[in-house]
Amino acid sequence: MTRNAATKLLCILGVQIQLILFHSVGQILSSPTLTEITALTGQTRLTPIFGGVTIAPSGNYYVAAAATFQNPAMIRSWKGNDSVNWSYSLPVGDDSKVPPVLGINSTRLFVTTDNGLIYSMDAQTADPVSPASARIVWSYQLSAGIRSQVALSPDNSVLYVRTVNGLLYAIRTSDTLSGGQSRIVWSSPANLSDGLPPTQGGHTYTQNSPPVVIDDGTATGKVYIATANGKVLGFQTSGSTPIQILTINLNTQAAIIAKFQQFGNFGNPSISIEAPIAIGSNGWLYVATRNFGTSGAFQILVALDPVAGTLKWCSTVQTMDGASTLGMIAAPILDRAGYVYATEFGHIIIQMDAATGEERRVWATVIPGKLCQTPSLTEDGLIIVGTSSTSVNNVGTTSVLALRSNGALGSWDPISQQFSSSGSDPALWEITPSQLETPT
Repeated sequence: MTRNAATKLLCILGVQIQLILFHSVGQILSSPTLTEITALTGQTRLTPIFGGVTIAPSGNYYVAAAATFQNPAMIRSWKGNDSVNWSYSLPVGDDSKVPPVLGINSTRLFVTTDNGLIYSMDAQTADPVSPASARIVWSYQLSAGIRSQVALSPDNSVLYVRTVNGLLYAIRTSDTLSGGQSRIVWSSPANLSDGLPPTQGGHTYTQNSPPVVIDDGTATGKVYIATANGKVLGFQTSGSTPIQILTINLNTQAAIIAKFQQFGNFGNPSISIEAPIAIGSNGWLYVATRNFGTSGAFQILVALDPVAGTLKWCSTVQTMDGASTLGMIAAPILDRAGYVYATEFGHIIIQMDAATGEERRVWATVIPGKLCQTPSLTEDGLIIVGTSSTSVNNVGTTSVLALRSNGALGSWDPISQQFSSSGSDPALWEITPSQLETPT
């Protein structure tokens, strides 16, 4: 990320947004100083933010802040100069914990709630808006709650929405409906999964893996989802009824079963998928699983060819947490050099060859906290990682750090089940809680 002007790095740390400003020209190679780190103040500090930041081409950015006992859930927008653009409080009793989605030339912000409401909001008009409800262009109530980010069709005419009872919906995004149209274009004919992934330890707010869309040259694209019972499904979406074009059950794949048993697990795999699917430039789908080991930790990253409907490879992903690990709840990421990165909850990031699944680099001892969020890649090859402490015994550290994607190699010894730091690459820099303003 080479810059001719100041560059912002927006991070979710704990219950607040931290706005990190890099003022120097050049690469982000050294840690920002205290004067380069500012925290957004005001009501944003009063409500926790579970999802990420949505950024518009204009530089405006948007977050959904969850409800607390004292405050309702809030959707808030900032201008590129970091002044508040607008905010909207959701009705008492409703909550939103996934990032909003920006669409229709950045004029509409689509927000979903735990109670199954979808809002289309005016994303551009600054406050004051009177009455406040005028911010809402339209809203629609579905039959079950929504715990995953939504996805837009290539032409932005359709919003793909998953509900916690396993249904997939296509929702019209137009401001007004005509000719007796329903807001729903179609819904999946039957439940596609077993609902939400299971809770585990302090991870009590589980989410569905969100729908992802491939632009196949049609207006509405192809949509893919990964389910809580280990399936990856694909749909051709044109017309009034979806056509299911892909069904891959990871639990029944011979290569996965063989690897599962090779590592000493007994019985049959029972895979759950919570992380978002990543799409490679080759059109493959990269899918990360939760821990499904029966005699210790076992989680995998797989590559699927959705055209052929085949498993290309599966690779195990290690953990520093042992059998108690969640596995992977953050999406894999891909770079331009042909690597895919698996982000495991228990302090580990693994770089693999995206074509073969061969492990290339491991970062573990340099990562101080739990990996709940998908890292970001800069144009000059830095991996920006946010880590968290857990709600159980406050394990781990909330921090932001930068890793070099082409740094020295770390390794994992499968016999001793230990990470070898010999020759491994340290973090270029880390921002720790002591550098950040203490939340109120």
